[in-house]
Formats: sequence, C-alpha cells, structure tokens
Amino acid sequence: MASKHDMRQSMDEQERPFLGEESDFQFQSNYLRHYETTLLRRLSLSTTRSLSFAYMITLHLGICSLAILLVSEKPKEFSFYVEGLNSPAASVIGYTTKIDRTNGTLMHSQYTGFPNAVNNRAWEELILPLAFNASKDEMIASGAPTADSVKLATGGYLASYGVYHELHCLRRM
Repeated sequence: MASKHDMRQSMDEQERPFLGEESDFQFQSNYLRHYETTLLRRLSLSTTRSLSFAYMITLHLGICSLAILLVSEKPKEFSFYVEGLNSPAASVIGYTTKIDRTNGTLMHSQYTGFPNAVNNRAWEELILPLAFNASKDEMIASGAPTADSVKLATGGYLASYGVYHELHCLRRM
C-alpha cells in the first residue's frame, strides 16, 4: 500500500485534471487555520473586554474610596510644640490653632508686601530681642554646647532663638 507521501508526490507529478484549485489536504489545512485564528480572536477579544471591565471597576472603586476618605477626614489639632523639648520661653508661650482662609494674596499681614515704613518697623520689632543672656543650666537644657558659646562678662552665655534666623530667611525670600 502506498503511503500518503508517495501519493502526494505522484499527484504533484501528474497534471491533476480532476482536482480544482485546492486539494482536500490544503482545504482542511486552510479551514483549521481559519478556525484557530477566529477562536484566538474571540478569546483575545473577550479577555480584553473582561480585563478592561475589571480595570474600570477597580479604578472607580479606588476613586470613590479616595473621595470618601478625603471627605470624612477631619482636620486635627496641630501644634509646633515638641514634647520633651526644653526652652527658656516654654513657660510663657501659648499655642493656639488658627485656620486662616484668605484669597491667597497674604496681603493682610503687616510683614508682607513691598518694603515700606510699616512692614520695616514690624520686622524690626520682631528681631529686637534677638540676643539674650542664657544661664549655663538653660544652655545645657536646650542642648547648645557651652564650649562653643560666647561667655558674657556679666555671667551666662550669649544666646538667640532659632526663629530669628528663620525669619531672616523668610524676609529674604
């Protein structure tokens, strides 16, 4: 009995007078190829649709969760006071929370705006008590090194608050 390979060779050698354009083998091969590509398209289309749907659901849930979290979050009391920080001014300083809602221009402050006599005087009053006399105990409690500090002839050390340097930088900005 002849094998399929031999039959194909003999058909190729002959002129094939009774066959149409395609042989049965080529027809089956094309049909299977078409079926596979159609199936893959359907699978990839349904997979893409389901992934897109899952992505949209996840995205909407995330946005809704974030919106609920932002709306339900209440502002907390805020204080610059650090527990355990010792300062010579701690007994006189009081902390208050002030929520200031302005239009963003900040022109309501005496420290802002173009230089003029009013805001120059306000800044001068702020930095007037720039330096003061601190005792050795106050220096140790604040964590400042006494070895590097200027010792005053009247006793104690030359000290200043860090806020004045920060105000100086703010003024330069």
